[in-house]
Amino acid sequence: MNILSLYNRIGNAFRLNYILGSVYQLDPTIEFDGDSAVYYNGNYYSHTYYQNSEPISPDLGLIKALITKQFVLKLKSQGYKFKSKYKVYDIGQEIVTPYTDLFKLYEGFEFRTVIIGEEIFLVIDPKVITVVQASIQDFLLRGADIGSLREFSVYYLEEESGGRIVEKKGYLLATQGEGDNAVCIIKRYEDFSEITVSAGSVFPEPRAELLQTLLGAIGEEFDIIELQRKFSFLDSKTSSRDRLLKTLEIVERLESEVFPLKFGDFEVKIDKTPIVVR
Repeated sequence: MNILSLYNRIGNAFRLNYILGSVYQLDPTIEFDGDSAVYYNGNYYSHTYYQNSEPISPDLGLIKALITKQFVLKLKSQGYKFKSKYKVYDIGQEIVTPYTDLFKLYEGFEFRTVIIGEEIFLVIDPKVITVVQASIQDFLLRGADIGSLREFSVYYLEEESGGRIVEKKGYLLATQGEGDNAVCIIKRYEDFSEITVSAGSVFPEPRAELLQTLLGAIGEEFDIIELQRKFSFLDSKTSSRDRLLKTLEIVERLESEVFPLKFGDFEVKIDKTPIVVR
């Protein structure tokens, strides 16, 4: 047997060992702390007792939901950033490039909590996380031809009622105007209506191929695609081993910085030995 094939049999799922604590079904008419509660199968549940709460025996799915909620909260409290619901990075794990004013790359990970048999596992997948720093206006001011700033996916900032700024996605149909007066014509993905947004509030999606094109549009030569492939182990002759070692490194850090999780009467620890795929 090829020794490298052994790495293909070692999974990226890590057992979560927990001490089960008290769980309560909440009265939705009573005010409660959202950080302590989860919504599961049509009801709210918490590890914290509130007025009119009913103690219950949780099923495995509810236990998983409670653990996942607290795992996310602990990650945030430890300074981890979320690029999406499950993609996480630490700003201390930045990949150095000459273009940090345009975009930043981080060695991060994607996670899921899953049930296998009668146990709960944390699945970790190393990822290169891209955070775009430059708006469409910034690329325009850096010399990009206005005709190149069109026909790709973007996200844009929009103010909702109450003053909250939210990030939404759309398709950039065209960019018009100059300098601080430039605007983007966007087709919103949520309802396919067309809106006009200041180019300073519109950002290209964090996709390597698109950023590579935009770098070329401002006259810069840098192979972001190759860099991402390198840190994703796609070109490595020992990619299975390299990904496993990176996964174990991430789990070691989580075991040190995030686990054990303690909330209410619960205590959750992570087993740093990955399961073996048979």
